[in-house]
Amino acid sequence: MTASPAGEAMTEPCVTTRHAIDLPGGRLEYQARAGTVRVGRDDGSPLADVFYLAYRAESGATRPVTFAFNGGPGSASLWLNVGGFGPRRAPTLTPHATPPAPYAFGDNPHTLLAVSDLVFLDAVGTASPGWSATAARTRCGAWTRTWRCSRGPSCAT
Repeated sequence: MTASPAGEAMTEPCVTTRHAIDLPGGRLEYQARAGTVRVGRDDGSPLADVFYLAYRAESGATRPVTFAFNGGPGSASLWLNVGGFGPRRAPTLTPHATPPAPYAFGDNPHTLLAVSDLVFLDAVGTASPGWSATAARTRCGAWTRTWRCSRGPSCAT
């Protein structure tokens, strides 16, 4: 873990794997990273470890990054990822209810990864009575800054 100023996020280890997907525009090789970033209180003590799953194209080009925030109450970022925007997809019966798991997974020819790197995370505290909307936004901002600096497209694996 790296140290950070009071209230800022601190990085934790992550796991990186490599994959490829055939899209209408051609084959896209990408990295998938799963990890956590620790969000701290104003006094610097740990508040929460926020899990993320990020996808980065290995094209070598500078690309935008799309952050997909979700979380309580009611749903996790899982469905933003495998339900529509990520490189792998679990087909759903939309607009009808989709039965419970197990799900069949396959490549997603409509993934946003074709045009933008992707980061999926569940915002901590969105359903907690002890967190105000301002506190949640502040912590998400600290998390995003730390992720971009430590694991963003310009950072080494």
